[in-house]
Amino acid sequence: PDCSAITAPVEAKLSFEHNDPHLTEVFGSTTEIQLTAKGSFPSMTIHLEDAETELIGCTGFKQDTISFGNVSYHATVERRIIIRNNGLAPLEITDLDTNLAAFELEMDWDPSNPIPAGEARSVTLRFESSQLPPWGCNSAVNPDEATLTIRHNDPFLTALVGPTAEIRLTAQRMK
Repeated sequence: PDCSAITAPVEAKLSFEHNDPHLTEVFGSTTEIQLTAKGSFPSMTIHLEDAETELIGCTGFKQDTISFGNVSYHATVERRIIIRNNGLAPLEITDLDTNLAAFELEMDWDPSNPIPAGEARSVTLRFESSQLPPWGCNSAVNPDEATLTIRHNDPFLTALVGPTAEIRLTAQRMK
């Protein structure tokens, strides 16, 4: 869907009738005033860089999982996400983390600094298979799973999914 409506100005007309002879002489007995309002808030989207797959957009989750696929022993697989602020105010990311050490984050920016309107930042997600799967374990049945947590100040996403966006991360360790 087109998310431009979130940042588009809202227009309305205020009409009122009056009996002021001075205004009636110039405008008639009905006066109209054009009103235009433009909100100032962030609007966050997140997509995978290589596939342009949108994970989170203005209408909520599009895809809630990032798969790292089959990962051989001692191999590292990376996925890169882009966090974009399509809004008109700074996007604050107050928490950006995973809950499993095998999935690491790398950023060349400080998440405590808001993302300005119209700008984007990238995050590299890395899965390192430094351990073999348990003996006899079918990793396709028991994949490594983690949650990427992104706490934000986007009011529309907060209304849809809450103040924290969570994306599932999965990888299958192979022998």
